[in-house]
Amino acid sequence: SSSKKPRFRATPTELAFLLKIFESNPFPSTKFRAQIAAKLNLTERQVMFWFQNRRSSLR
Repeated sequence: SSSKKPRFRATPTELAFLLKIFESNPFPSTKFRAQIAAKLNLTERQVMFWFQNRRSSLR
């Protein structure tokens, strides 16, 4: 059986950075998401889901 990966939790530093970006741009482009991921050393997928989840939690 495949082992489940632990759930991604942004560190306080990452969170502050992501929130700052989210305030000015809740819908970052694919290119911009890639830059965010590279800067924070995360996968683009993690960044994509973080924004997706953040938007849904504000609904």
